[in-house]
Amino acid sequence: MSLLYPHGQKSEWLAQAKAITSGKIKTSSSDIPMLIAWLKDMNWPGALEISQFLQSYGNELILPVDTVLKSDDLIWKHWVLAAFADSFDRDFWVPLKDELVRIAFKWDPEGAHIDGLYILAKCRLVNFDQIMAAVNLMKQLPESDLEDYQKIDALIADKVTTDARMDKVTDALGNQ
Repeated sequence: MSLLYPHGQKSEWLAQAKAITSGKIKTSSSDIPMLIAWLKDMNWPGALEISQFLQSYGNELILPVDTVLKSDDLIWKHWVLAAFADSFDRDFWVPLKDELVRIAFKWDPEGAHIDGLYILAKCRLVNFDQIMAAVNLMKQLPESDLEDYQKIDALIADKVTTDARMDKVTDALGNQ
């Protein structure tokens, strides 16, 4: 039977989340859709605890995350991507690549596109030139806050530095 959480007064939600994460309330993979719905607003009591708890389901989250990414709820997309961006490696995100690309390359006011760009860059799911071009275009939009792109800029700078080092190594080996 699927969980019906969070429910009741918001003042009770943190206690519900703690009961779930401690195992007092038993959950299974069939409860993931209800639990991931808790992430529609990470300001809700218990949302952080639930997002951390959901990570233990690993690849069982791929389909529910895909459902979120295909929804029209931009803020939910943002919260889910932000919650899981650094929690999973490339193998987790590969099946979600098409949705990530769709989200990442279209500016949105909630910032889901930034999360998508970050994951695509971090996991090297698309060509870095595409990421750099998209970031540069989006930074030019009057609605954009340049600080939002700092994590992506750091990944790009790291990639450029790594590529430059590899070029030097390749050149040195070629001159031997």
